[in-house]
Amino acid sequence: MGVCYQDVNPHKPSEAKPSQNTNYHKEPSNIEHQLQQPIDQHKNENRYDQLMMKKYKNIINDNSLHLMKKKLKTIKFVENFDIKGLILDQCSDFHLQRVPTNIILLVIRDCKLNDVTGIKQMSQLQELDLSFNSIQNVNELSSLVKLVRLNLSHNILKSFPPLQGLKQLKYLYCNKNIISNLYGIQMLTNLTKLDLRFNKIFDISALQSLKNLKILYLSENKINNISSLQELSNLQVVDLARNDLVDISALHSLNNIKQLYLFINQIVDISPLANLKNILELNVTYNYITDFSPICKHENHNNYIIKNQSPPTKNLLKLSGVIQKVIKILNNSSQKLLQAKQSRQLLLIKEKVQILKINSSLTKAQNNSILFTSKVASMFIYVTNDCENCQ
Repeated sequence: MGVCYQDVNPHKPSEAKPSQNTNYHKEPSNIEHQLQQPIDQHKNENRYDQLMMKKYKNIINDNSLHLMKKKLKTIKFVENFDIKGLILDQCSDFHLQRVPTNIILLVIRDCKLNDVTGIKQMSQLQELDLSFNSIQNVNELSSLVKLVRLNLSHNILKSFPPLQGLKQLKYLYCNKNIISNLYGIQMLTNLTKLDLRFNKIFDISALQSLKNLKILYLSENKINNISSLQELSNLQVVDLARNDLVDISALHSLNNIKQLYLFINQIVDISPLANLKNILELNVTYNYITDFSPICKHENHNNYIIKNQSPPTKNLLKLSGVIQKVIKILNNSSQKLLQAKQSRQLLLIKEKVQILKINSSLTKAQNNSILFTSKVASMFIYVTNDCENCQ
């Protein structure tokens, strides 16, 4: 273990909490860049999903056709043409004719597509990628009952697509649309991964019937109530960052969560997280939390990020019962302000506010506990067993 996650804070300590539309991705320093790199791995905005494309390539090598950046008017297949996959990437202004019905993979990506009528005849489709297009309506897709994976990301869907007939669908990507209504999603009970990031969603009550969900991405929406998640006990990865959350009590029973992202919300109380002992990654940065003791009871302190942005807090952090081998406290002007040798793990604390001297804020570093009592506006914590990261 030993991956550090970080949001770069471009704001001064005295400034109010930034709006959710603020761009936090300013150019980081060399050190910041190394620490910042992994934070968005769970929600990669690269144009291609690497894992998905790897799978596509496996099919491409097995009786498939891949066309990229081609100027085409008509794609017409001869009768009984045997093909398993068709990938069209950045091929605009084309028309499909007599497409083989035995295709199991179809990718039409970044092709200015706005009409999916011609796809409904491909009844054997298992994977369909229509991302980066101009699609507003996908009613015709409801007949593709064998679909397992569907990617509709980066389109202009205004409401959740009518996909009630897709009982075998497990992976659904609808991120980067303008969806505000999830009505109908409750019928997709076989879903294990759902990506709804960057939409206009405020009501997620329809999700409560999706008992098989393991991965749920809901960041960059308008959600203020997550009570419908409390029965989704199979959830392992939950992204609720950049919403309007205050109450997170619905999370208290989700014991299988391993990755939880709650940054940039209105959260004050994180006591519901106290019993989530399986968490390996936790990000609660840019909230209004004053008491972090509930999560200090966790044995898995690996990859925790704890940062507050205005108002400054007293007693920012108290870690009790965590056995450290080395404690290093660093700020921007001094690489080593304190070392305290203890016993087992390594705790790295780095102060991110340039104008604040952290050595005056440390009042206790003994007996396996650390207490900060001065006003600290921004801080993150990194716990690891890998001492090489802290040389």
